[in-house]
Amino acid sequence: MMDYPGLALIPLAGADGKAPCVKGFTKWSKLPSRDTCEKWRSDFGHANVGVLTGPTNGLTVLDIDRED
Repeated sequence: MMDYPGLALIPLAGADGKAPCVKGFTKWSKLPSRDTCEKWRSDFGHANVGVLTGPTNGLTVLDIDRED
């Protein structure tokens, strides 16, 4: 679930499936270790997966929602 080399992924849950299951991810300066990812897989096996954007992954995302 969380093992994508080169990307910082975090487990997400909550009513909308978008709430982080882990704390402190906004302050990460490096990717989570394989051991950390394995622990998350065990602890949050049914969680959604989020890809961190910004400096940690070097990704920028533009999210455009249209009005219906």
